[in-house]
Order: sequence, then structure tokens, then C-alpha cells
Amino acid sequence: AVLVNGFGLDLANSNALMNMYGKGGHLVCARKVFDRMWKRNEIAFSTMMAGYGMHGKCGEVFELFDKMVEAGERPDGVTFTAVLSACSHGGFIDKGREYLKMMEVRFGVKPGLHHYTCMVDMLGRVGQVEEAEKLILRMEVKPDEALWGALLGACKTHGKLEVTERVEER
Repeated sequence: AVLVNGFGLDLANSNALMNMYGKGGHLVCARKVFDRMWKRNEIAFSTMMAGYGMHGKCGEVFELFDKMVEAGERPDGVTFTAVLSACSHGGFIDKGREYLKMMEVRFGVKPGLHHYTCMVDMLGRVGQVEEAEKLILRMEVKPDEALWGALLGACKTHGKLEVTERVEER
């Protein structure tokens, strides 16, 4: 109905439509909206990346990130949350480290709590609990329950009792 009535050309409506399709798992429909957009901004790219990432399509996330940068759009914190989340769910540890570094060094985006939580989750999934702990200690933002929970969950999964004890002391 949105497209039939001519509202599909509007950037905000197209982004909302992509978001709805992406969250519902209708990635082909979301991509059709994305591909038909006459203008794309960082929100459009990030929305499409988040949809792909949510459904395990990590390759598409990385491909869109590259297209976004090539198109001259600057990735923002939301973009990096989508990319780091995909890295976490897909087990792309090296890519995750690369994107976290790229975030600050190349694009001047300060990592926030969501970014660090993605990294801790990613490292914790593969048992690199000590590295996740070191990352938390180097952060400039205050950890919250979700971040500590991600670390403690990884400690439990991988039997890292000594890290659990240090976290409990904090």
C-alpha cells in the first residue's frame, strides 16, 4: 500500500518499510525496497545491514558496509552496532576486532556500550573470556548489567572460574 500510493519514494517511509520487512525475516522484500530507493543514507544502509545480521546473513552485512563506504556514506554508531552484532553471531572474531578499530581510527566514531557488549559477546562465544575482560577494563564507558552478564555467561559456558571471581569482586 505504501508503494502503490506513492509514498515509497520517501526516504523515511522506505527505511521504515525495510525495517519492518527485515525484522519479520522478509529479507528479499526489504532488499527490493533498498534497491529501488533513489537515495540512500546511512540509516538505509544500517537498516538493511541490521536485517541481514539479525537473520545470520553476515556476508551480506559486510558487502553492504563496503558499498556504503564506496557510496560516500559515513558509518555511524548504529551501523557499527549492526556490523559488530553480525560478527558476533557469525563468529567472525578477527573481522570484529578490525571493525572496532576501524570505527575509531578511520571513521572517528567512539565505541559505546552496545559496541563493547557485542565484542564481549563475540569473544565470550569462542572462549576468549580473558580478552573480553581486558576489553571491559580498557573501556571509557561504564559497564552495565548486560555487559557483565555477557561476560559471566561466557565464564559459565567455558568454566572460567577465576574470571568469574574477579568480576564478582568488581
